[in-house]
Amino acid sequence: RYWRDWSSDVCSSDLPWIQVKDFVEVKLLPQQGELYILALRQGRRQKERAMRRRGLQQLWKRLNGLQRQKLFRDDLLLKLGAAKAEAGNAWRLVRICVPAAGETAGVSPFTFSLRKDKLRAAIRSEGRYLLRSNDLSGADPAILWQRYIQLTEIEEAFRNLKGDQSIRPIHHRTDSRIEA
Repeated sequence: RYWRDWSSDVCSSDLPWIQVKDFVEVKLLPQQGELYILALRQGRRQKERAMRRRGLQQLWKRLNGLQRQKLFRDDLLLKLGAAKAEAGNAWRLVRICVPAAGETAGVSPFTFSLRKDKLRAAIRSEGRYLLRSNDLSGADPAILWQRYIQLTEIEEAFRNLKGDQSIRPIHHRTDSRIEA
């Protein structure tokens, strides 16, 4: 299941939040032979909020600029596609209505508005992520979260090791290079 399917179940459950670090809390939800761990990070919440605000501001500015232009529908759709590529996740927070085929956007301008329901859902899920484990031994959620963080650190170390190999081959053909 996706996070949006879990958000109301997990957040409203009677299971307690457990403090793992200064700004990290976790909550367990065992279900169907698996264990789900909901993690809430305050620093991540602030970062996601700032990224969303910046993305929405840029998208809003771009859409206002496009609305002032007199474009044919096909040209408008191309420019909206470019705006969508730049906007990233902010795009799903905006509802856009384009003119009918063959009309000029200046005659029948496209409209856009904020999707407040999607914005509320995005605000509710800020800083939260869901981890899945098959360890049903009733382990401490703090330990499970720490194992996950260790796993990401190990994966990063392997990526770094592989990245260092890209500096090869080094050709030592002269005495000065060998000594260097």
